[in-house]
Amino acid sequence: MRNLKKSNLQFQKAITKLPLGVSSNFRYWGEDKTIYVKRGKGARLWDIDDNEYIDYRLAYGPAILGYADSRVDEAAR
Repeated sequence: MRNLKKSNLQFQKAITKLPLGVSSNFRYWGEDKTIYVKRGKGARLWDIDDNEYIDYRLAYGPAILGYADSRVDEAAR
């Protein structure tokens, strides 16, 4: 079972500022299940509790190369 202690604390703060505590209804997974992403690399995401996920949605479409792709980072530099 994954630990969501930090995410649940963040949800309690976020719910006072954003509807459902998130910026998109697709990001709301439930009152005690909503995660907050800390970082991403390739097709993987880590939440603020350090749980690892595979992002099957590809950042809801725009990240076809994944997160932190070194080729994209280098081109931007």
